[in-house]
Amino acid sequence: MRFLPLRLECWGGLGSQLYAIALYLELRTKFPNKPISVRAHTAGITRREQEISILDLVPNLQFVDDFAKESTKKTKLSSKIYRQIFFSIRKLIRFFIAKTPFFANLDNRIIRKSDCLLLNVRGHYSYRILDAAGVSLILDSIMRLNIERIIEPENNVLTLHWRLGDLTELKLNSMIDSKTIQLLLEKFLLSSYDRLEIFSDSPELVREIFPQRIAIPYVIHKVNAFEVIYNCIQSNTFVGTNSKISVWIIIFRSLLFPNKNNAIPEGLRKTIIQNLISINPKPNLYFY
Repeated sequence: MRFLPLRLECWGGLGSQLYAIALYLELRTKFPNKPISVRAHTAGITRREQEISILDLVPNLQFVDDFAKESTKKTKLSSKIYRQIFFSIRKLIRFFIAKTPFFANLDNRIIRKSDCLLLNVRGHYSYRILDAAGVSLILDSIMRLNIERIIEPENNVLTLHWRLGDLTELKLNSMIDSKTIQLLLEKFLLSSYDRLEIFSDSPELVREIFPQRIAIPYVIHKVNAFEVIYNCIQSNTFVGTNSKISVWIIIFRSLLFPNKNNAIPEGLRKTIIQNLISINPKPNLYFY
């Protein structure tokens, strides 16, 4: 049984995919003789794109385009009652499957010796205590990418990663408003920095809602997620919003620059503290 293959399922965007890679690397270290593959799904509230293949850390990486199937399923189950029955049955099946030694969630527990029996692992993996060695491998792969370097470590810069995107379309209350951002930036004494670099998936919206006059020059960028991660790692102070990319930036900064300042929404406190236990148990964090 020890040598039966294990498939690690992954749903979500780049942030979730990075958590899946971190778990894959840890499982590979714990069970070096067990074949392990990762399968990333496009299904979700919005279509998820494959982004982690560029890191070349998972030899057996597969992508499943099941976004359309998920949408069709929801259309067929338009009746609220039928949908409730469907999800209740699915939840019950998953409950019993999880009781076997061959399937697990692994979202918030350590890997055990008995996990060598696992055949399938699924979840978001974001509440795990991350393995420092695996995180370091991921960081090294990102730093080697051929990406636009806007910021270098010696620059006296404050960075803001402001995720808006599908949060505005879905009208979720997790979207951080401009007033909160402005008050937070003022707390960090903007005048002590040379400039502010803002990274967002919705730069046009940021230009509409961001204050026109602040104490220092600022630039709004729309670059790919890896360029956001690289450049925000380098800055003196980093301000994140409700995004797993923001969480990963702080994870990487805590490993590479443990004394630099970071800010993240209060709602992510439990996640990030749990992630950092083996990397930096006392991170330089401000929760807002």
